[in-house]
Amino acid sequence: MISFAIIVFREALEIALVLSILLAGTRGVAGRAAWIWIGVVAGLIGSVGVAISTERISEMLEGFGQEVFNATILITAALLIGTTVVWMKRHAKEITMHLREVGLQVSCGKKPLTVLAVVVALTILRDGTEIVLLAQGILVSAQNYMQLVAGGLIGLIAGTAVGAAIYLGIIRSATRHIFEITSWMLIALCAGMVSQGVALLAAADILPSLVQPLWDTSAVLSDHSIIGKTLHVMFGYAARPSGMQALCYVLTVLLLGASMHRFGRVAVRVPSQTAKASVAILLVMALIIVANPASAIDKIYSPIVEEGELELETRGTYSFDDDDSKDGAYKQLFGLGYGFTDRFAAEIYGEIENSPGEDLAFEAVMGEGRYQLFEQGEYWLDAGLYLEYEYGTESKEHEMEGKILLEKTTNTWINTANFILERQVFGSGGEDWEGDIRWHTLYRFSEELEPGIEIQSGFGALDDAGAFDDQDHNIGPALHGKLLGHVGYELAGLFGVSDAAADFTLRWVLEWEL
Repeated sequence: MISFAIIVFREALEIALVLSILLAGTRGVAGRAAWIWIGVVAGLIGSVGVAISTERISEMLEGFGQEVFNATILITAALLIGTTVVWMKRHAKEITMHLREVGLQVSCGKKPLTVLAVVVALTILRDGTEIVLLAQGILVSAQNYMQLVAGGLIGLIAGTAVGAAIYLGIIRSATRHIFEITSWMLIALCAGMVSQGVALLAAADILPSLVQPLWDTSAVLSDHSIIGKTLHVMFGYAARPSGMQALCYVLTVLLLGASMHRFGRVAVRVPSQTAKASVAILLVMALIIVANPASAIDKIYSPIVEEGELELETRGTYSFDDDDSKDGAYKQLFGLGYGFTDRFAAEIYGEIENSPGEDLAFEAVMGEGRYQLFEQGEYWLDAGLYLEYEYGTESKEHEMEGKILLEKTTNTWINTANFILERQVFGSGGEDWEGDIRWHTLYRFSEELEPGIEIQSGFGALDDAGAFDDQDHNIGPALHGKLLGHVGYELAGLFGVSDAAADFTLRWVLEWEL
């Protein structure tokens, strides 16, 4: 009830503010009240139509699978809440200016009075539609219709009262604080819906739980207690949440909170680092369903870090071989990274694998950090360090990987080398250290086109590396470049030169820099 009251209060206050601005701008204009009331009625009729349509769509989709259906409603509602809060934060000032301009033009006779009805109707229809869709999400959270109606009435009365007070000049400076407080409350509600949706998808075996449960506070505050139920609906509280639930909750709050902070600043030309970082972390939730296995062939990292750069990336490999045990091996990673400083950047990935003869499976989640040791060009050779942690969602294994990143750049050539050590550290653990070397040399023909050659070698266990043919050695042409100034690509065709390697492996990377 409380959560829905907050939503309705927020939407009612927005409508009241629109009406206040239009009424103030058209004061003294004959017939304005009639057209504004026409707009109110039209908007309400449209909102009722949306409610009826939504109910029918819900009935049609009930057989889709209750967990998936409810999760879809929750996540859709959360997406709507989040985008609305951020959008209003970003455009509130220009919307206010536009409404004042409309009122002035109507008052001066430059626009007909019917414009008032159109603006009011569209405002009520938009906010009414949001209320309807958000109500669907809250009902999934185990509230009944009577609680929803009670909360709606409380929110409507409170929002109307505050809006009237603002119009009458009783409260003015408090408006910004009211929206700030309700925005954060809606962000918490949004994060709770995402968390609940993730729990339902995990129950349907669509998403991994990661850790189940991450903690257990049932003895202190049960989900079934009155306070527990209230916190569950308002903030998504769970006494025994999974690791995925907690991760998605925190990242949702980080994303929306940072976006609010970013758009609340005036004349900011460079996007907030915090906002970019949280976006980079959160967006991977949508990508985390698809991603890769350990392989000698992978991306070759530069030690150079770009401060403030947000990067959305996908990369993968596909192998071709006469041997069925190696033919068709496919991996794909999706992830995001952010340069927190001019020396340190971090990325997070999801991982899937399709081994020959097996189904595509969610395999692991990964986090990595890169540190640039000194300024680019300060010494003859640029250098950096890389550390990666991987958790196998299926194998329950934990793996650490370290790399030394070296690069030498001239006016016409780029030479990059990665020296890699990796080892399981938890789970069954106790395995030997494994080593890889990756190298490429590129010719700087243009920003869009950098052809070159690439070598990727996996030596396996270092204390028992075996013969050359028992190792994974590959070499072939590569093509790198950057299109439109911010879309980077890599494409390499690698031929196996040892028996253990696949005959041919296609490797690709696509990066979108923001």
